[in-house]
Amino acid sequence: MSALLTGGPCVNQCDAHRPVCGTMFAFESVNERVWMFSKIGRLFVIKTKWEAYLIIYALALGATARGSDYLTQYPGFGGKLLFLACTGAVFLAGAKILDCIRFEQEKREAEATEATISN
Repeated sequence: MSALLTGGPCVNQCDAHRPVCGTMFAFESVNERVWMFSKIGRLFVIKTKWEAYLIIYALALGATARGSDYLTQYPGFGGKLLFLACTGAVFLAGAKILDCIRFEQEKREAEATEATISN
C-alpha cells in the first residue's frame, strides 16, 4: 500500500519484492486495500453494552444541542415539539442499538452451544 502512495511500481511494472507483476500485482493491491478497509471497518462495530451506552450518550448530547438550537430558533410550542422529537429519536435509536447487541450475544451463544453439541 505504501508503494502505491509513494509512487512505487505501477500495474505493468515488476516489483523486486514480489514474485508477480502486471495484472496479478494489481489484484494483490486491491486485496490489500479490501483487507485494510475491513480491518478499519471492525473498529466501528459495537460489541459490548458499554460501547452502546457511550454511543447513546453521544447521540443524546448531539440531540440536546440540536434541540436547544430549535428552542432558540422556534420559540414556543413548535420549538418544544422539535426538541422532544430530537430526544425521542435518541430513545428509539438507543433501544434499537441495545436490542441488536442482545440479539448478537444470543446468536453467538447459540452458535457456541451448537458447536459444542456437534463436537
